[in-house]
Amino acid sequence: MIRDAMLDAGVDPASSPTLCEHEAALADFVDTPELQRADAAFRAARDQREDAQGDDVREKLMAKLDLIGRHFADGSLPDFAHEPFMVLLG
Repeated sequence: MIRDAMLDAGVDPASSPTLCEHEAALADFVDTPELQRADAAFRAARDQREDAQGDDVREKLMAKLDLIGRHFADGSLPDFAHEPFMVLLG
């Protein structure tokens, strides 16, 4: 998602060490059937959970990403060479 957004903006993804580090860490990742089952079990448990804390955490994360995104709403771009991954995601 971040790589595509950078390419759409005409920015070379290689200019972001943070993105390159994350991509390198995931390069050899294999989503095995066991991991897929664990993901499905996690999602099912999360969906069944009725405590408000899960919603609060999700809402706080979305609010933080929205705030970061609004910072660049004027069309400016983050400093891809130095920004942390969270800013790139926002």
